[in-house]
Amino acid sequence: MPAPMPPPMGMYPYGGMPVMQAGGTWTSLAHAEQYSPPSVHVRSSPPAAPEGYALADFCAEYGLSDDIKAGLRQLGYEPGERLTDVTAQEWHNAGIKPVQRSQVMRAYNKYKSHGKRIGK
Repeated sequence: MPAPMPPPMGMYPYGGMPVMQAGGTWTSLAHAEQYSPPSVHVRSSPPAAPEGYALADFCAEYGLSDDIKAGLRQLGYEPGERLTDVTAQEWHNAGIKPVQRSQVMRAYNKYKSHGKRIGK
């Protein structure tokens, strides 16, 4: 006997398409995550700074100038916090120029990619 027709589309949240499950029941793709293997999570935030690792240590380790350190301090940045959400206006207000911002972001990305502070 052929499988029954799925219920009308309006019954599925978020416009999900119905999917046939084992046993002849229908579900929507909006609920398919419960039947999918877990996804791999990629680190989007930097690692937490080791205890006692201050802004001065971060700047020294990555060769950032005293001017940049002062700007990061004005932003309220501490190693282990995200810099990706800082707006261009906030960088400007902190006195960090676009070239300096590039230097900071390179250091930040290195720090983030290492998963921990690079050793002294």
